[in-house]
Amino acid sequence: MKLLNALAMSGALFLTAALPAAGQPISPQASGPPLQLAAEGEFGAKKDEYVQKSKSEMAEWRRKVDELKAKSQTKGHEASAASERHLHEAWAKTEAESHKLEGASADGWENAKSSFEKASQNLKDAWHKLHPEAE
Repeated sequence: MKLLNALAMSGALFLTAALPAAGQPISPQASGPPLQLAAEGEFGAKKDEYVQKSKSEMAEWRRKVDELKAKSQTKGHEASAASERHLHEAWAKTEAESHKLEGASADGWENAKSSFEKASQNLKDAWHKLHPEAE
């Protein structure tokens, strides 16, 4: 029994010694080559920057669409129903594509980005159809 206890204690000490101290980072070699980590870190940074930019754009579009909806309810129905419906469909599609950006992996990033940009352009076109005077 003493032998089992001694083995258990030495095994626990061995495992503890092999782990990094609390608060210390695990060596980059533990999860792959450093170049791969740098590439993933670079992708992550670029993705985060793009996603933040898209979130800002979406917040601005949300404000515009909500403002249009409020104006059309107070002024009556000035815009054609088809154009307004197209705008709301374009908004919904753009919003859905913006959410896909956040979950996109490095492999799927270009497709997600391209789909978001296409939907965003469609939203801009629908907006300008209703507001040709707008920026």
